[in-house]
Amino acid sequence: MMPSEDSTQDSETSQNMESVNGGTEEPYYAQPGEDSQSSELPGSKLEDARDGMYLQDYYNQMQFANSGVAMAGLDSDSNSRGFAPEDQSAYAEMMMQMQQGEESNNTRDSSESDKPESVNGNGSTSAEVITEGQQLSMEGSESEQSGKRKLADIEGSESPEVSNVADGSNSSESPVGPTPAKKALLEINIRKLLPDLEKHWKPVEDDPNDFQAWTYLLQYVDQEDHFNVSIQNELLAAREAYDSFLSRYPYCYGYWKKYADYEKRKGSAEDCEQVFRRGLAAISLSVDLWIHYLNYCKAAHEQQPDYIRGQYEAATQACGLEFRSDKLWEHYLQWEQEINELKNMMGVYDKIISTPTQKYLEHFQSLKDFVGKHPPEDILSLEEYTEFKTLVQSEAPEEIEGDELVEKIREKIIEKRTLVHKANEAEITARWSFEEAIKRPYFHVKPLEKGQLKMWKEYLDFEIEKGDLARVVVLFERCLIACALYEEYWIRYVKFLQSQLKHADVSDRLRDVYTRACTIHHQNKPWINLHWAAFEESNGSIDKAVEVLERLMKTLPESIHALYRLVNVERRRGNLGRCSELFETFVSQAKNKADGAHITIKYAQFLAKSLGDYEKAKRVLQEGTDMDDSTRPKVVMALVNLALDRQPVDMELVMAAFDQALQSNIAEEQKVTFAHRKIEFLEEYGNDILSIEKAHEELQSIAKALREKRANPPVDDPTKPPPAAAAGEDPSKATPNGAAPNQYSQAYGQQYNQYGNYANWNYQQPAGYAGYNQQNWSAYQGYYG
Repeated sequence: MMPSEDSTQDSETSQNMESVNGGTEEPYYAQPGEDSQSSELPGSKLEDARDGMYLQDYYNQMQFANSGVAMAGLDSDSNSRGFAPEDQSAYAEMMMQMQQGEESNNTRDSSESDKPESVNGNGSTSAEVITEGQQLSMEGSESEQSGKRKLADIEGSESPEVSNVADGSNSSESPVGPTPAKKALLEINIRKLLPDLEKHWKPVEDDPNDFQAWTYLLQYVDQEDHFNVSIQNELLAAREAYDSFLSRYPYCYGYWKKYADYEKRKGSAEDCEQVFRRGLAAISLSVDLWIHYLNYCKAAHEQQPDYIRGQYEAATQACGLEFRSDKLWEHYLQWEQEINELKNMMGVYDKIISTPTQKYLEHFQSLKDFVGKHPPEDILSLEEYTEFKTLVQSEAPEEIEGDELVEKIREKIIEKRTLVHKANEAEITARWSFEEAIKRPYFHVKPLEKGQLKMWKEYLDFEIEKGDLARVVVLFERCLIACALYEEYWIRYVKFLQSQLKHADVSDRLRDVYTRACTIHHQNKPWINLHWAAFEESNGSIDKAVEVLERLMKTLPESIHALYRLVNVERRRGNLGRCSELFETFVSQAKNKADGAHITIKYAQFLAKSLGDYEKAKRVLQEGTDMDDSTRPKVVMALVNLALDRQPVDMELVMAAFDQALQSNIAEEQKVTFAHRKIEFLEEYGNDILSIEKAHEELQSIAKALREKRANPPVDDPTKPPPAAAAGEDPSKATPNGAAPNQYSQAYGQQYNQYGNYANWNYQQPAGYAGYNQQNWSAYQGYYG
């Protein structure tokens, strides 16, 4: 039995959505020509006086932020305000410019407030709000400079990448924020623009993942009015806060709505539309955000129905397949009805009855009511009306006309569309149980229940098996809104798209998925970042691959595997000098001794194999043996390997490496291992029997010291002595060919393995420098986990 189409989410779900997405209501949008910002005329003396008060206080605050001068109770004249004598002229010049600005404001036509330069809503340009005198003060203190950000940096460097919505405009040409003329205003200490702004930023900077702290910050900057603060400065502070938050949480559609409303109140129409474009590019499946944008378009472009219809078409193409997109379709129908475009309404109905949505039964009933209410010739295209009329006349025993003809045509209209409705109903029935199981379709920082994660996996399996690429993509995008913080779903999406590369547009979508995953939600996850780099390299975008890896290295500087991938990308494109630079940099900056030793060994292998520089490779390893006793055995064995790969074998280097290990402060157990291997080496490669005998004596001496140590452990050493050796077994005695007796084979088998299995003294390394790629990802958890 089909569940009722009226089923809705429970109240808890609605409350959660409101808390995460800002709890915004649909605002009233002013009609063209209506002033929705202030009853004050542009350039009024009240606003100018307010700006003047602020400029004086702001100048003083910037100039003496670190001087300890008390701001409260200062007189209005420049001397009592604490201005240094050399700054008197700057202050006077600033006040003169303010007076000039007042004169120009009084003579300016109010229509100029709509120009891009006047984004503050009171008719004053940014040059009047932040004057040259302020610029001088802001340049004064070196300590102040550290807390400033360039104005240009506010305008999108922290915001997610913007793409076009429907009009094909290049979003990069119209960034949110000040116009190019305002970029010349040097620098502004944005955190000092509003009282208590720094206090609200501090918890966010201390913990960028504190979602509640972000909401408090946004609530503060979004306040309707801040005492003694110009609108321009309110805008700058709010933009920085919103851009920073939405670059981290782009799926919080409610805050895109709030941001756009803020720009409409205090910014310009251009800035408002740009925020909408950014938001819809970030979360194109948000029905609420689309409706909010369409309400804005209906008010701002009331006389352009073709433009508005284009935006509706873009909206239905972007999220019409969303199962809960009914409100959007109804919004579209309502607008077409308002402008009395009945044929266009019929076209919308034809689309919606073939689209699986939650209220599909209501939509079909609405269609039948619509058809029964209007004459067929008013709602059908000429071709379809003629087709139905001819069909009805051919089926009738005699010619019919009038109301009878109209009713017959209406029956044909419904009959044809009933077939589409039934097919759509079958698709909805197959998906209904999955849709009913979705309890949190929106983004939230809280973890999802295991049942929800399982449900998304099963739903994706079902849709992939059905094979409709468009629906699979929409379902993945829906899934990634709810599961954005779970890397496995991004990985699965990537793998699916890789299997569909035969389709023309999949490559661009794949790159977009990588970008969103790696630059927003999973910057510190190596798997997906490394695969993004591999994707770009395989498509010939070597520079992009390097960029991805370098960004990963900044996020995860301890990731050795990311380093090796970066080195190998440079090696594959022949940039061997850059490889050496990378190795040397990361050897010197290694976070711990084990990583430093590992990178040193790889560097030496690169020098010997790729550059053929044996002497430098030897020197690098010899320097590496001095790093630490804990890493020395590993580096020594790498040095031995290097010498054994030499033709002829570098006997002097091998013996020097063994002697260095045996004379160092490494553990006695490790010295026994090296002593055995020294004997093996001399047996196979040595020319002097006396040196072999001497090596045996050295082994016996080390073994004796080890036995004594085990027999008499230190008092504070809780380790118990190992079991006594079996009768007749002497660990100091080696077999003639250098192999250790059974006891040593067992006792030191683990130590042998930790330096690699060197029982085969041919010392053959894996072919190619990139042999580490052959290992499972789990082998590198210690380096990036």
